[in-house]
Amino acid sequence: CCLGNRVHRARNMWLTILCSLLTLRSVSAQELFFGNCPSVQPISGFNITRYLGKWYEQQKYFAVFELGLKCVTAEYAATGINSVSVNNGGQYYFFNLPSTAVGRAVLIPSPDNKAQLAVGFGPFTPSQPNYNVIDTDYTSYTIVYSCSPVWFFNLQYLWILTRDRNYPGNSLVERRQKISSLGIDISRLSVTDQINCT
Repeated sequence: CCLGNRVHRARNMWLTILCSLLTLRSVSAQELFFGNCPSVQPISGFNITRYLGKWYEQQKYFAVFELGLKCVTAEYAATGINSVSVNNGGQYYFFNLPSTAVGRAVLIPSPDNKAQLAVGFGPFTPSQPNYNVIDTDYTSYTIVYSCSPVWFFNLQYLWILTRDRNYPGNSLVERRQKISSLGIDISRLSVTDQINCT
């Protein structure tokens, strides 16, 4: 009797964990990995003013909110000290209808001015960073990453954004090599279609 109850409780616990992970996976639109987050730090000495402007998405981890989208862009504009408006856009493959998502980003203060921001698209902006710039030259590319631990797993998202819609393939290879050197899995990166955009 007692053994049966323990088995039942253990099964229910694992079902709850699994359902929670699946829910987080779909809501957060991130890739699920086993184990701890890689030790990846945002760059220091971040210049948010130079970072503003339009970026074109070249590669990314799967994101459910981008399903059916091509020509994905992100545009950042200053709204105050260390505060930025976020305007994400794209086109649906079918009918070429536009898609937009407007949000807000806040640079999280740090002694060495790390490139860690909290981005939100609802009425509230998160208090913890969920947008970390791990490499950028401001003028041609940026790599954005985040990882959150969940039980025995972690949820990661990753984007390669560029200033030009048509980014050279050899330069993209260099960006992927940089990501891999930081211990981040590049095998799950998918290419964003930036062809025939209006």
